[in-house]
Amino acid sequence: MRNPPRLALTLAAGLGLLLPAVGAFAGQQTVTFNWYGGNSNDLAAGTCTYNFPDERPFAVPRTLVVDSNTPDGTEIFSWGYGQLFSDLTISCTGSGTENSYNHITPAGTTGDNQPEMSFIMPGGGALGQITSNSGVKLKLFARFNNACSDAYSSVWSPSTSCPATGVDYELTGLSAERAVQSIITTASSAPGMADNQYQLSSTSGSLSLRAVLVKEGTLEYGSLSLTPGSYQLTARGASESTDLFTGSGIQIVPPACQLKTKDYSIPMGSWAADLLSWTGGSTAYGSPVAVNLSLECSGSVDHVRFRFADAGTATSANNNVTLYDTGGSKIDGLEIEMRYNGNKVNIDNVTETDTGSHGTAKSEPQALPEFDSTSTVAFQARYFQSGAITRSGADYTGQVAGKVNMFVTYD
Repeated sequence: MRNPPRLALTLAAGLGLLLPAVGAFAGQQTVTFNWYGGNSNDLAAGTCTYNFPDERPFAVPRTLVVDSNTPDGTEIFSWGYGQLFSDLTISCTGSGTENSYNHITPAGTTGDNQPEMSFIMPGGGALGQITSNSGVKLKLFARFNNACSDAYSSVWSPSTSCPATGVDYELTGLSAERAVQSIITTASSAPGMADNQYQLSSTSGSLSLRAVLVKEGTLEYGSLSLTPGSYQLTARGASESTDLFTGSGIQIVPPACQLKTKDYSIPMGSWAADLLSWTGGSTAYGSPVAVNLSLECSGSVDHVRFRFADAGTATSANNNVTLYDTGGSKIDGLEIEMRYNGNKVNIDNVTETDTGSHGTAKSEPQALPEFDSTSTVAFQARYFQSGAITRSGADYTGQVAGKVNMFVTYD
């Protein structure tokens, strides 16, 4: 009995993806407000503190698997309240100074400028827009967390009426530059105050935002972003404005399949004379050996194709896997033929074998693990003898081995 050779299959190196790190301005700023006009003109009315969120949802590395056939209107990802950003907050402490005129302004400025935090689109435009991906739309929603009163007023453009608390307001499509405003107003007729006198209220309020990504139109694959400065958070008198949607960490990718196991060693068994019946001028074949390749998929893929290339130093005129002894010397007259569904598979680094559909449709585009369904592709390998088995012209009866590189594509 002769030593059994083996067939080793290895996968070519894959491609890596480098995603950006997260980082942007965030913080807290306190602004002094003075009375503007009246009998306390230019005296301190109080201070207001603004809290800017530090979350940048578009900068967080995230992979979303989306089939191009996904119906328009399908939500492919969402951030709830408290997930998109921390609450936008404004808190004011009055100085106790009264004034006969209810206008205030940040210290060092002029005009009627009440403490205000605004979620804006510089230059206007329709809020809720197509992103850098023409097939993905961003929808935005706001929720007001404090009752609207003389002490705390929230303005939801284009309406100037006070919105209800705890209500989910969709901002998508609003065209006013200041889509959402939170304003602290001055109060009159407080206990101990003279008629027609005003004070800056000591109060606070907050606003929450959430967002949804919706498939809408022809989908493109790659990173997702918004035009820099599309949406900003500003505060009256603060020295900073914050771009809330910087970054391009979100990747929209199609369903894919890859080899679950990248290296295979297939024992082919003995090539003894009773397995090969070669006689001069003919060919002979050994018994088929199963070559089961395991796939893992991130969704349903219509076509998974395999391409094979001989990794040896020589190529086969028969488009088979060439064989070598343990020292790397080529063996003539004996090769490995690969087959799929009863058909020969050419080992030529060109021919692709379509193994059909694999994988299961993903229920949630962001679900982990990304590759969450498996499949098996059943190839076969067998000995192929076309002549006397020799090494450097002399008969050979020792161990043989071959190696083939395997490439997987899908659509």
